[in-house]
Amino acid sequence: MDETSLLIARFRELSDRAYKRGHETMTGFLSLSEQNVFFDWLKKEGIEAETGKCRGSFFAFLGGHEESDRKILLFSPEPLDSARKAEIEKEAIACLLLTPKSIKYADRLTHRDYLGALMNLGYERKEFGDILTDGTLGYLFLAKPIAEDVKESLVRVKHTPISASLLPPGSCPFVFRFQEKRITLAHNRIDAIIKEAFDLSRRDSQEKIGKEEVFVDGRTIKDNSYRVKAGQRISVRGKGKFIYIGDEKETRKNRIATTIKIYC
Repeated sequence: MDETSLLIARFRELSDRAYKRGHETMTGFLSLSEQNVFFDWLKKEGIEAETGKCRGSFFAFLGGHEESDRKILLFSPEPLDSARKAEIEKEAIACLLLTPKSIKYADRLTHRDYLGALMNLGYERKEFGDILTDGTLGYLFLAKPIAEDVKESLVRVKHTPISASLLPPGSCPFVFRFQEKRITLAHNRIDAIIKEAFDLSRRDSQEKIGKEEVFVDGRTIKDNSYRVKAGQRISVRGKGKFIYIGDEKETRKNRIATTIKIYC
C-alpha cells in the first residue's frame, strides 16, 4: 500500500472512530500536500468539503495560528463551532518561544536550522507544525504532549545556545512581514501570476502546477488557467508564498496592473 493509500486509510479510521465511539480523534500535523489528499478523497467519496462532514463525523483543521500551513485534522462526533475548535486547539497545540541566550553572538537562524535541531532530537515531523522566525526569535507550534520535553531538550540551534519557554495558548506575538511587488498581467491566471511573482519562465510556472506544488488558500491547484481572486494566498513549494491583492486597474495596453504581498 502506498503512502497516499495509507493516509486515506488513516483518515477513514479516525473519522469512523469519532462517529462510532462518540469522541474526538485527530491526526498529527499534516503538510499542505497531505491535507489535499484528504480533500481529494472527500471529492472521490462524493462529499462536499464545505459541509464540514465526513462519513458521519465532523471535521476541522487546527494549526495554532490563523495562517498555519501545517495543521492537525480533527474529527468529532458533534458539529464544531468556533468556540469548541478554539478549546480543542488549546488542548492539542502548544507554542514554544525559542530565544538565543546571547543575541549579540547568535547565528541568524532560519526555518531549516530549527527543523534540523528538532529532527536531531529524534522527533517525527508530524509532531510539530509551523516554525516561524524573524532570524533571531523562533516560534514553534507543536503537539502539546511533547511540549515540556522539547522545552527541556532543545538547548542549541545550529551553533547558538537557546532558552525555550511556553507561551499561553493563542498569544504568539509573531507578525508576518511582507514585501510589496507591483506586477502587470494579461489576465489573472495562476500560471501568469506565479511567473511574475517569482520571476519564473512560463514553462517553469506551469511545471510547478503540473507537479502539484502550487496551493491557493491551502488547496492544490492543478489547472494552469485557474483564475485567482483578490485576497487569496498562494504558496509555491520551494519559492515562497504571497497574497494576491486583486485587479487594481487596466493599463493602456489592456493589461492588469496589480500588487502582490510576498511573505518575507
